[in-house]
Amino acid sequence: MANKNESQESISIVCASMNRSKPLKACIGSWLLDSRINEILIIDWSSSPKLKLDNQDPRIRIVRIDGEKYFNLGKAYNLGFKLAKSSKIMKMDTDYFINPYYDLIGELPLPKSIFYTGNWMLHKFDGDMGFFRFTNGWLFIDKEDFLNVGGYREDLKGYGFDDSDLYQRLTQSGIARATLNLNSKPLLFHVPHNANFRVENYENKNINETMQYNRDLCINANNQSKVDH
Repeated sequence: MANKNESQESISIVCASMNRSKPLKACIGSWLLDSRINEILIIDWSSSPKLKLDNQDPRIRIVRIDGEKYFNLGKAYNLGFKLAKSSKIMKMDTDYFINPYYDLIGELPLPKSIFYTGNWMLHKFDGDMGFFRFTNGWLFIDKEDFLNVGGYREDLKGYGFDDSDLYQRLTQSGIARATLNLNSKPLLFHVPHNANFRVENYENKNINETMQYNRDLCINANNQSKVDH
């Protein structure tokens, strides 16, 4: 278990899950190996059946949201960030696996006004581990910095552009973006899956359509914000 270079501030992992118990159960053990993780907060977004984990580690906290037919990433993660107890938050997807042979947190000093992200343009397949290093949705950030820009947009429809929009608003607010380069050190992996896995909990399952809709919505909102200011 990683416990060197103890963080001065507490760290929460926030994860949102809708019908993702299988990858979550496969990955959560790797999150628990680091004693610097004080809390793992999972938003169970109306999973059917209800999310249940075999692991009884006291750091795990599940918040159940009922009555939602489709997944809304913005609402789910914004709720998780607001409820998280720690000042530093690491956003995980259910299929992100922390490499136990490296020190992920030790590599990432996190003063205020800096946030770390993955980068889809740097991804590649790791044949030895059997995982992709595709972690665009991964985020490590000061909770206050996240909340000050309003978190994720909650009006996006389906898959895509939520991360890009958030990262743009953060940088525009003066928060510097640092990219996790997994090609030099494989700190984190993305468990591979087919494309349908990304969209099965959304109403519109056409990735090209939802990406374009969300992109246009965010760009128009950003342009309007510039006009207003």
